[in-house]
Amino acid sequence: MTPAKQKKSHQEPTNPEFKSQNSLNEDLSLYNPGLGLQDIASFGTDERELRFTRNRQAFGWMTLACTFFTTALFTAFYITMVDDLYYTKVFYWYAALQLVVSGALFYYATYCLKHAYVILSPVGIDVLPIIYPSKRLKFIPWDSIYDISLSGAKTNLHLNSGKTVTIKSGMMNKQTRAYFVQAITHRVTLLLKRYGKAGKTPSA
Repeated sequence: MTPAKQKKSHQEPTNPEFKSQNSLNEDLSLYNPGLGLQDIASFGTDERELRFTRNRQAFGWMTLACTFFTTALFTAFYITMVDDLYYTKVFYWYAALQLVVSGALFYYATYCLKHAYVILSPVGIDVLPIIYPSKRLKFIPWDSIYDISLSGAKTNLHLNSGKTVTIKSGMMNKQTRAYFVQAITHRVTLLLKRYGKAGKTPSA
């Protein structure tokens, strides 16, 4: 192979849409300086933030919202078949009320899916209530947990102060609840082994 051909073979494609891996990492560093894809992938599971939502509760509210909406449609269809003006007004307001309730339930369901219920961060556990979560936020540091126990859909965190904090995971679906229990018990077990505390394995 001639030197001219060797030089040509080492050139990158002239397509303007093509980007090499180095240029891609440079673009990512503009959004998050100092961190690349390999750095994020190298983070341990204990250093990542896990968010859990009320997805099971959201499914129930969404089903109820669809039920009210369907009933409102049937009511509106029935209005077209009624000749009495009085009953027409009554059913009209009844259908309007069902639409309002359906919209409120749909908003509540999307709120449960969008906003987190429990956050497992590297420094502790955040439990966010549905009403005024920023004011009523409950934060539990990992080093304040002495032991953990499971009781059905409840996760009991026993603190060094003698108090017990219960996290109800019944608002999550079955798969998310299993992942939540696995994640929180794994982190608490590592904490107990690391600092030589009680060393009890979380029990159901």
